[in-house]
Amino acid sequence: MANAKKRAGATTSDDTSTKKSKGDLFQGVNIQSIMNAEGPVVKCVLLKADGSIEEVTVDMTPQKQEVKALLGGACHFLGQYEDIEVFLMCNPEAQEDESLPVTAQKMQPPFHGRLGEIRGDILIFRTDASGEQQDFTVEEYKTFQALTLPEWEPEDDDDDDESEPDEDDESYKKAALAYLTEEFVELHGDDIRDNIHS
Repeated sequence: MANAKKRAGATTSDDTSTKKSKGDLFQGVNIQSIMNAEGPVVKCVLLKADGSIEEVTVDMTPQKQEVKALLGGACHFLGQYEDIEVFLMCNPEAQEDESLPVTAQKMQPPFHGRLGEIRGDILIFRTDASGEQQDFTVEEYKTFQALTLPEWEPEDDDDDDESEPDEDDESYKKAALAYLTEEFVELHGDDIRDNIHS
């Protein structure tokens, strides 16, 4: 996986870009069916800003917006640990609020140092290689935290043009689509619900 290769210092020279635009992600997608879809109910890990860790059960149904409720507002992808197939989310509004403390969580690379300076809570959820959300438990997180991993930080965005083909493209696409759908619902939810029910 890419994280493991970066930790090992591997470099790639493939010119295939894995960057996706919102248009690419929504191409051929039936938004109405997504809005009406029932999401799975899965176990996730909530890293509280005070340093505590909770296992929470989250209904991932887009209309329920439980992730938004857990994080206290909008949701933003912070990144992922590809090795264990999890994504991290935070509240972007909290990052602008200097009255909130920086999280007391000690995280594995690359979310240490400058990338670990997150304000507010962090939700970690698992999406498997086929893009389906799965359980991720506190026990699994603590096992991952106990590993000794070499420190590394991602390259600057300018260097992302040369990256390896994404082995987890479907997983990334589904997770990004779920995020964008939630963002879309947040902005246009009432209009969508009115159109769906008419």
